[in-house]
Amino acid sequence: MDPNDPSLATLCAQLGVPSTYLTQGFEAGIRKRQALFKQLVAHRRMPDQGWDDETIEGVLHDLAMMDSNNFLDNVGVGEREARIYSSLVRRRHFGLGHGMGRSGDVNEPQPKAAGSSLLVKLTNFLALDAVRLAGLTRMQDCVVLPLATGMAMTMTLLTLRRDAEENEKEEEEASRLRSTAPPPYSSPVSEPPLPPSRPHYVIFPRIDQKSCLKAIVTAGLTPLLLPPLLSPPTDELQTNLPLLLSLLQAPPTRGGKRILAILSTTSCFAPRAPDDIVAIARLASQYNVPHIINNAYGLQCSKTMHLINEACRVGRVDAVVQSTDKNFLVPVGGSVVVSPAPRGREGGREGGRGKEEESVGGEVEGREGEEAEAPSVANGKGKGEITTTPRTTNSSSSNNNITPTLPIPPPPPPSSLVTRLCKMYPGRANATPLHDLFITLLSLGRSGYLCLLKERKTLLPLMREGLRTIAEKHGGRLLSTHGNTISFAITLEGLLVREGEEGREEEEEELSFLGAMLFTRGVSGTRVVIPARSSSLPSSSSKMKKVAGLLFAGYGSHSDERYPPGAYLTAACALGVRKEEVEEFLKRLDRAMGDFRKKREKERMRKMKEEEQKEEKKEEEEEAEEGETL
Repeated sequence: MDPNDPSLATLCAQLGVPSTYLTQGFEAGIRKRQALFKQLVAHRRMPDQGWDDETIEGVLHDLAMMDSNNFLDNVGVGEREARIYSSLVRRRHFGLGHGMGRSGDVNEPQPKAAGSSLLVKLTNFLALDAVRLAGLTRMQDCVVLPLATGMAMTMTLLTLRRDAEENEKEEEEASRLRSTAPPPYSSPVSEPPLPPSRPHYVIFPRIDQKSCLKAIVTAGLTPLLLPPLLSPPTDELQTNLPLLLSLLQAPPTRGGKRILAILSTTSCFAPRAPDDIVAIARLASQYNVPHIINNAYGLQCSKTMHLINEACRVGRVDAVVQSTDKNFLVPVGGSVVVSPAPRGREGGREGGRGKEEESVGGEVEGREGEEAEAPSVANGKGKGEITTTPRTTNSSSSNNNITPTLPIPPPPPPSSLVTRLCKMYPGRANATPLHDLFITLLSLGRSGYLCLLKERKTLLPLMREGLRTIAEKHGGRLLSTHGNTISFAITLEGLLVREGEEGREEEEEELSFLGAMLFTRGVSGTRVVIPARSSSLPSSSSKMKKVAGLLFAGYGSHSDERYPPGAYLTAACALGVRKEEVEEFLKRLDRAMGDFRKKREKERMRKMKEEEQKEEKKEEEEEAEEGETL
């Protein structure tokens, strides 16, 4: 229905409905909603105030009608025509069945699906606006992938691996061309050239989250684990920067493999602190190593956003990966990958050409500057660069044999990692996670999302002080992890009823039942962690855990080393949690810890009584034997 068609209004009025009624209905019911969508397309950002469900459904319906599977009298004879058998499935997806992307690019529009393609583009713009609204103001490119965070990191690493392989081919070709030219002098005994050194390793400051390790291994790469460092007087486990520096400084061995990327993390379980991404970014820039940040649920933390911005400013950040479900309250299945302005080959940030390059325009005067700054492919600096050859003058040649000098075009600006990732994605993709995010961001609006971020921040003192009070009541304490403002941890040594080291290990293992008690009482999300008992790996294989082919002791505590505070329980104050939930959680935790202690005390008294009865029975038997002997 087109409310701007005057003939339609006239025809409707002829049915007996007064024109004043029609005008009001067209204006308030249709034109205002159409104006909202027009503003959305023009501004490409979240609306200031959230939309009502009817408006969002109307937009989705109109977009679906632009896809070929919803055309009137459409005849589809292709193998993929978005045919949907179940009407229930069709309603669930609003008639949008073409997905997203094409075989060459997951972000490319589809000829058969103009509506779906428009929805994908709008979702990417809305996600970028939401990321910037949360605090990541330096991000430039954004793509929403229908993959959870782990697989999104795998795709990012695969893209870097493909880039490295292409660069390696160029290096080999340049080396082959150099070897064909006869040298001025050749030694009778020459050392064979080094075989290519393929990037193979990913430096991973350890956090005990299986998805991170599996993302590296699934990409066909090998993780180099950096064990964290305990930083007294706090209880935090922090990034091992000295070890990271030593790995970056070590040259690849002859015929060996070199580092492909650094995968840092900003959101993790306490007592692990977010990685020092600013220092890592500086090292990544200094040693020209790609740097990926796993920001799974860090988007909700303003402190983390500031650190990522600072890392982009002073160092190298190639991409930041975050989850859609944890940061935007949608079903699991999507992730947002963002990247800052593309980096130059020398580690500088390129937001566009400089004044000197703009004024050159391909003239001869500009080539000298470009030749001085842009290293050649032969030097192994990567794709997209040119090798310049100095011009030589031959005095014996005639003027007719002089080759005219043509202006050398400047190298194309490097594309961002997000752009290359979209082209790396194999085939089309499911767009359902994007539909969920599109609906949610329109429903929230900028004010609604800011309200969620603010509400989580106001609940931090309630969560922190409540856990501190309960821990001290039951003989424990709140761990000092000021760098982590999402996850908190309290020690559980007060629940141990035995004194001394004898039997302590067995009793600590039984603390895991506290998590089961909380779960049966309707509390989800807590974790009871039993760290390694000693600095050396235990000999018993039952105490080891294998993740992605690697063995760990005390997995879940982020370290194979002994953690002095001992066993602890973690809980998170994450986006979307309500004050009522925090208060009820603290009550149930208090009761559960008290009941656990009573249960353990009763169990200890029962065992002591059984031992006393055994001793008495043994003494009676000994006395009876002595009496028989006499």
